[in-house]
Amino acid sequence: MRIEIDHPIEGKVPNIGFAVKMGGTPQQVRRPPPLLGQHTEEVLAELGISSDQQQSLAAAGAFGA
Repeated sequence: MRIEIDHPIEGKVPNIGFAVKMGGTPQQVRRPPPLLGQHTEEVLAELGISSDQQQSLAAAGAFGA
């Protein structure tokens, strides 16, 4: 139930394996876990937050240091 995933910065990181195991359908990890904030802009855009609003939020410290 434990697997290791190649991460671009941290190297190999432990993770939880796949709970469901079925014959003929091998499980695989296609991508490493995202970096902190890697998809913030995409998610906010999907929520309808404009680029200008995102910049204002970032300037106000809404996304951390």
